[in-house]
Amino acid sequence: MARKDLIARVLVAALALAAIAWLGLSYRNTVLLEEAFDIAATPDVPGERIEHALDLVERSEPLNPDRGEITRLRVALQVRAGRRDLALETAKRYARAEPESTDAWALLADLSRTEDPELAAMARERWAELDPVRGRPPSP
Repeated sequence: MARKDLIARVLVAALALAAIAWLGLSYRNTVLLEEAFDIAATPDVPGERIEHALDLVERSEPLNPDRGEITRLRVALQVRAGRRDLALETAKRYARAEPESTDAWALLADLSRTEDPELAAMARERWAELDPVRGRPPSP
């Protein structure tokens, strides 16, 4: 009986340590993303701060379950950094990876509006298929 109690306690302790580790990593990701969002939301930020925010996004990504949030932030920062072509490629990858995401198609439609009107039209069409009520963005 004592052996079973010891095994149960060891298992509970291991689960508690795993939970603490997960919470610690989640907190770290939150702090990194909060700083990146703050930088992205600040007007007239120097380029090195934008690059720092992009680094924060990269560091927070591996264990973040919300790929959409990370991708939208990354795209916004890439645009702010003057790398619109990279932002468009990021949005394309997002739409391929999450084909059922209205956010992915809305983002792609917006970013490709001037660079690739045909792609923008296709993205708007897909967005409308996924969300007939809100998926009708304004035409270019």
